Amino acid sequence: MPKKKKAKTEVTHTRPAKRFSLIVAIVFAIAIAGILIMRNHFADSQRKEILKNLSQLDFTGMESPVISKIQELLGGVNKHPDSSDAWGKLAMNLDAADLRKESIAAYLEAASLDPSDFRWPYFRAIALSQMGSEESILWFERAYKTKPDYVPLIVNYADALFRYGKIDQAAEKYKQAFLYDPKAAHAYFGLAQISFSQGNLQTARTQLQKAFESDPSYGEACNLLATVCRRMNDANCAGQTSAAAKDLPKKNQLIDPIYAQVGQEGESSLWHRARGAEYMKQKSYDAAIAEFQKAIQIRPDVQTQEDLAQALISAGKYSEAVNQYQSIVHDHPTARNYFGLALAYAKMGSYDRAEESFRRTIEENPDFAEAYFNLAVLFAKTGRLPETIENLRQAVRVNPDYTEAHYHLALAYLQARDRNAALGEYDIVVKLDPNAAKQLQTFIQRLKTE
Repeated sequence: MPKKKKAKTEVTHTRPAKRFSLIVAIVFAIAIAGILIMRNHFADSQRKEILKNLSQLDFTGMESPVISKIQELLGGVNKHPDSSDAWGKLAMNLDAADLRKESIAAYLEAASLDPSDFRWPYFRAIALSQMGSEESILWFERAYKTKPDYVPLIVNYADALFRYGKIDQAAEKYKQAFLYDPKAAHAYFGLAQISFSQGNLQTARTQLQKAFESDPSYGEACNLLATVCRRMNDANCAGQTSAAAKDLPKKNQLIDPIYAQVGQEGESSLWHRARGAEYMKQKSYDAAIAEFQKAIQIRPDVQTQEDLAQALISAGKYSEAVNQYQSIVHDHPTARNYFGLALAYAKMGSYDRAEESFRRTIEENPDFAEAYFNLAVLFAKTGRLPETIENLRQAVRVNPDYTEAHYHLALAYLQARDRNAALGEYDIVVKLDPNAAKQLQTFIQRLKTE
């Protein structure tokens, strides 16, 4: 019986293949490690160069609290060079101190260390934009990718695109702002600028009207609307908007709570004063007082002292306001300062001293309508009707459009039983403020029936 042949087993050469794959993986890993080492070496070199430059900062002319804080933050970055927060804090303070070039470098380090925090590319973009660099667009785009729903970022990005002639992209971004804020006044204004630049006057007019409806204090929108109306030969619209613009701020800041963090870092007297002014708008008078006091400690200029005195009056701290104004008028005896002192005395109920200070105000400036008006109010409170009427007459003489003075003069005439004179003032009030005239008419009718 023949022997069975053993079946041959097919041998596959797997080991050399695995060895080759392993070698490739090792080589790739080494290459990646090399790249990372080179990148880290480059980052470290760049960081050291930035720190070297920052250590040589020229602090000439800077106020001591600003210098102290920047030096402290520099020490923090030297101790923790891999901390994005340390670099970001330093960058914001450099930015607030108008060391914009240095802040841009520091923002870059913060952004490199923490790409997830949109503030660092955003703040860098704003700083670059303020320096007139088109590179700002790239950094706005980077920040936008991280936080595409933040309206101030979208508007600032669109503004930069428009500034550098990228009109279609700018329009697209302005429109995106409405997805998150349908009443974004600055976005409407941006679109209006584009329409105006392209000669689309009717579209620009509509967009400016929407901007003004969203923000009635938008002076820039009002001024541009007046220009558009003149181009459209609409004299009535141009006249009304031009008149309205006179009482509005020339520049409207975009409300940006995130970027406001930069201002909060500022330690100069100007930053303290600016924050105080903002607190005054918010009617946070105690916070405003604290900021003005800090500003005065750094630099005791008369403007900040006046701001502090006004904040004290607004906070109801009249005796402190009197002391503050007495100090001010000693060195700066201007009509405005005597007026502030008079108001403080009047609020305290010190009418004799208030009258004296109002009269000093008028001596310094015979055309100070508000001084005449407040002196009239003082006389009205103390039952001196002839003096009340005379000072109200002086107020409207100086300022014929002083609605409140005309209104109170009409009331004073009614009190004096001079109905014809009261009707004369009523006719003026009708033209200046129809709503106030309706209230005044009630008093006149009441006198007629008595």
